[in-house]
Amino acid sequence: MAVLRMLNPGLLRDIYGARGKTAAIVEGGTAGCVLASRLLEHDPSPVVLVIEAGSDVTTHPHIDKPLESAKLHFSDIDYKYFTVPQKHLDNEPRYACGVQALSGAVAISSGGWIRGDQLDYAEWARQVSDERWSYEGLLPYFRRSEHHFDPDADPERHGFEGPMHTVSSSGRRYALRDTVLKAWKHIGLKEIPDANNGAPQGVAEVEIDEMVFVN
Repeated sequence: MAVLRMLNPGLLRDIYGARGKTAAIVEGGTAGCVLASRLLEHDPSPVVLVIEAGSDVTTHPHIDKPLESAKLHFSDIDYKYFTVPQKHLDNEPRYACGVQALSGAVAISSGGWIRGDQLDYAEWARQVSDERWSYEGLLPYFRRSEHHFDPDADPERHGFEGPMHTVSSSGRRYALRDTVLKAWKHIGLKEIPDANNGAPQGVAEVEIDEMVFVN
């Protein structure tokens, strides 16, 4: 959750010699970084101050290698949070990752590009009594943010001009790939050609963010 505050212009003027519009975003997590980018997207003149406890981890050795993201857990950028004791989990506390870094938890997400199940969004929309938070309500923003890897994908479901370039993990090959897929199918799971179609229950290739930085 990012908090936006419009500042007294004198404050940033005193600090940075800024003129005109100024804003401060408290917490530079995923939402905060997106908000800062959007504020400057069409007008680069405002001064936007992002306040984040963590550092810029762009050059961290495990950040740009999705398969190494597990090494970031309990690392120097992990707050290492634990929950209160969980009644249905042997009454033990459980690890809850919290990332101390510019961009927030997205830095530790393996680059996964996963929308989730439309049923979860439907429940979200029901709880806040606002269909804009449903899957269909958010779909235009999913498309807008995405540069989908497959040009033949359904344009009603995917976008092709967004800043987030996705790729499929289908290029991975390993000896037991087909055997494992057959095993999942054998116990009743269906193969899904598009894991980001709003109904991802089954076996599917995972899309990942290509980590292409678009200016």
